[in-house]
Amino acid sequence: MIKITEGSIIEPIPTEEEYTYKVNRVWKVTPPQSFFEFLKKYNCAEPIDFEIEANRIRLVTRFFGIVKKEYSNGVNRYYDIGCVQSTAFGLFYYDEDATSFGLMPFAELFGGDFLCLDKGKNNEYEENPRVCVLSHEESGECNPVTYHVADSFDEFVEKYHIL
Repeated sequence: MIKITEGSIIEPIPTEEEYTYKVNRVWKVTPPQSFFEFLKKYNCAEPIDFEIEANRIRLVTRFFGIVKKEYSNGVNRYYDIGCVQSTAFGLFYYDEDATSFGLMPFAELFGGDFLCLDKGKNNEYEENPRVCVLSHEESGECNPVTYHVADSFDEFVEKYHIL
């Protein structure tokens, strides 16, 4: 089980309807139910000493989530999934003509990389997004460089004993 810094979860936790609306609007696909369960438990939380492996050991510094506008401030807003995608816009697309993001970040890693759900370059994982690390230093606009973490979010949850 992941240890979380006390007081780091941003409330209120989104309802399933709010979650579904926001994620479908931003990402145009519905992630698995386990992803919503993850958000309910760890919405924008700061984990303590939580490491994952993707081409090397990486420290997860913050989970992203859904921050309601009326509860956001300059700091909280940064951890909203939609806000993160808009600040590093080109990194999360595989193709400049795409109508939706190929990658959806759900955690920040030490050094500036992101842990993401990945639909794949040709949406080949759209029904069951895999989990990967997006390297911000190696990636270019509409040319993301990723490293495999898990074949699905459910596998990720099981592998790292998250829920």
